[in-house]
Amino acid sequence: MRGIGSLILGLASLASIARAAEPPRGLEAALRSIVVIEAKGIPGGVTSFATGVIVDSSGGIVTALHAVDGATEITIRSHGDTPRPAVLSAADRSADLALLDVTPDDSPAPPLPPAAPPELGTPIYVIGNTLGTGIVVTRGIVAALPDTAAEPGSPEGHMLVDALVAQGSSGGPVVDGEGRWAGMVVGKAVVDESVLDLGMAIPTARVLAVAGALRARKAKPAPWIGIDVATMTASMAAALSASPGLGVVVSQVTSGGPGNRAGLAPIDVITAVDGRPVHSAEEFERAIASRRPGEALKLSVSTDGHGRILQVELRESRSEPGDEPAPVIVTELESLGLTIAQLGGIGAPVVVVSVAGGGPADRAEIRLGDCIDLVGRGPAGARVLKAEVRRQLSGSRAVLLRIRRGDLVRLVAVDLM
Repeated sequence: MRGIGSLILGLASLASIARAAEPPRGLEAALRSIVVIEAKGIPGGVTSFATGVIVDSSGGIVTALHAVDGATEITIRSHGDTPRPAVLSAADRSADLALLDVTPDDSPAPPLPPAAPPELGTPIYVIGNTLGTGIVVTRGIVAALPDTAAEPGSPEGHMLVDALVAQGSSGGPVVDGEGRWAGMVVGKAVVDESVLDLGMAIPTARVLAVAGALRARKAKPAPWIGIDVATMTASMAAALSASPGLGVVVSQVTSGGPGNRAGLAPIDVITAVDGRPVHSAEEFERAIASRRPGEALKLSVSTDGHGRILQVELRESRSEPGDEPAPVIVTELESLGLTIAQLGGIGAPVVVVSVAGGGPADRAEIRLGDCIDLVGRGPAGARVLKAEVRRQLSGSRAVLLRIRRGDLVRLVAVDLM
C-alpha cells in the first residue's frame, strides 16, 4: 500500500464528497450479478454469512475462502431469487479466494463487468450481505492503492476503501459509479497489527486471474502430499529449539499418504522444497500446488535438530482417517490453566472441558471442546502433559500442542511465562 499514514488524514473530506454523490447508474444491473451466501457446519458449529460475485455464465461464483472454508452446507441466493445449494469446487488459500459452483437457473445472471483500475480518492460502493441481513450498499472512496510489486495475498497487495465493511461483507464487490467491479472485499485492513476502520479488497484483475487459474486447475488432477503444515512461530521455534522464521511444522500426516510413506511425522520441520527455502504454510502450499500428481520432490526435513532429505511422490487421491470412541477420565492441569477429559488410555487424545480465563491456555486461544492429540512429538495424555510442563518450566517455557477443532488441525505453543 502506498502512503497509508498521509492518506488517512485526508479521508474525512474526500469521503464527504463521495457520500454526496448520486447512486451509481449501473447499481441495479450490478445487483443481478451478486449473491448472498450462508455457510453452515463450519468447524465449531459456526454459521457464516458472506457475499459472492458471479464470474461466468455457467454458474461460477467467487467469494472469500475464509467465510466458507470447512462448511458442510452452502446456500446462495441471487437478487430476488430463492435459495439454491452451492459447492466449494476450488480454492486458493494464499489469495483467500474460493470458487463456488451452482446449477444455473433458466435465466442466468451475466458476470459482473470489471472496472478499470481506480485512482486514489475515486468514489466507490461496497455491496455486501452485512450481518446476514441481505444486500446492503455503503459508499466511500478508494483510500489506498495496492502495491503491484507486493507478494500475492499480502496486505500491501490489497486496495483500501473507507466504505462500511462488516461481517457478511467478505466476498462482496467494490463497484465504481457505473456499477463496474473494482475489487472484492476480504475483511478489515490490518497495518502493523492494528485494525483500521477501512475495508481491504483484492483488485478485480487479481480475482479474475485466480478464478481462471482455479477453473484450469479443476480440469487437471490436483497434487496431494497427505500432510498439513503450520507456519513456524517464535513460540513454536522455542518449543522445538528451532530457528524462527524458517520452515514449516508438520501438524498432521494422513496414514498411507505420500508424506507418511516417505517418512514424515508430526512435528517434523520442513525447511525447503527441492532446495528452495520455505518460510510459511502458504508458501509451502503454493510449492505443492504448482506440481502434478506423480511428480517427485525433495523435502529438507529437520527432526529433533537432525537434518535429512526425503523424496515424496505426489498423488491425486486422498483418504481420511477415522475417529474411534473411548472412555473418559477428567484431569485438571493447573499449570496450563485447563481441565481435560482423556478419551482412552495413556497417550490417547484429550478434550478440553474447561479453560481458566487469562491463563496460559486461554492466552494461546485454546477453547472448550478442543481436542489435544499430540504433546511435542508424542501422543497426548494427562501424564504426558504434566511431564512436558515440568520439563519446559526449566527450559524454553513453551509447550507445543497439536489441537483439533472440528476439521481444523493446528499447532499451538502455550507460553508458560
